[in-house]
Amino acid sequence: MQYIIGVAGLALVFGMAFIVSNDRKKIKYRPILTMLVLQFVLGFLLLNTLLVMS
Repeated sequence: MQYIIGVAGLALVFGMAFIVSNDRKKIKYRPILTMLVLQFVLGFLLLNTLLVMS
């Protein structure tokens, strides 16, 4: 359930940003996707490292 809420929150933020954007055709999706993947990978690694150390 936590993952669904997290993904829904991300979708809501990106959706609101898309709606209020002045020039939607100039949005570059590749950097956004890269940043999200990097955030998930780093979060996964950091959280697993902290669990192993405790």
